[in-house]
Amino acid sequence: MTEARAPSQRSKPSAVEFYRALQGCRDIESCAALFKTFVAAYNVDVFACGEVDLDNKGLSFFYFVEWPEAWRKFYVAANLVARDPIVEGVRGYRAPFTWMDLRRDRRWDRGAAEVFRLTRQHGWRDGLVVPVPRGGSCYGLVSLVVRASLLSAQSRTHLSLASECLLARMRSFGPPERLPASPSGLTRREIDALRLVAVGYTDAEIAASLSISRITAHQHVEGARRRLQARSRASMVAKGMTLGIVWLGSSQFDTSKA
Repeated sequence: MTEARAPSQRSKPSAVEFYRALQGCRDIESCAALFKTFVAAYNVDVFACGEVDLDNKGLSFFYFVEWPEAWRKFYVAANLVARDPIVEGVRGYRAPFTWMDLRRDRRWDRGAAEVFRLTRQHGWRDGLVVPVPRGGSCYGLVSLVVRASLLSAQSRTHLSLASECLLARMRSFGPPERLPASPSGLTRREIDALRLVAVGYTDAEIAASLSISRITAHQHVEGARRRLQARSRASMVAKGMTLGIVWLGSSQFDTSKA
């Protein structure tokens, strides 16, 4: 029996082609749909992209998660991000790396064992992790998962370049209206209040904007500050901007949808 051959590299779209197509995307959802089509040509099964703080993983959040619903719920409920060696691997590599790199690295063998066992149960054999430095312990992150064998060096290059383009494009739209998993368990109203504080709203102005009482507005602001472990409102806003859940564009303050 003749062994089936994998598609040639020429049959796969290049990172340059993805970049060009990406310029036509006008929101996070269309970016994710385009990226899903692009990575499928490289036998990528699922992916996720977001922002992580290695010194406080509870502040991590996702722009988009293309995971099976059962795995997504388990990952969030079990707080795997706090002990995920794939995320922690960014601290050691700071450049694109694969799951096989982690398995070969003795520093990560013990911590990786449980997560890799769980991923194997879903049929996932390898993955590519693409970190993008944001400053300090914060990184943009794209994680791609494959069921097939190891990705070739050329495939890793195209996927890494496309991942960096994806993160830059998604971040340019400002914070998503809805987060697949909020950092530190922030509620929707706490995020709304945080974004309004970022442009100088007082508690009274936040209350009027969100059609809630001033006391409730203050509670939302303080709840966000505590969850982000910030000492002041200014520090809270700075953390939100670093993570990408707050920016100074006007679109984030459309509270008509709140």
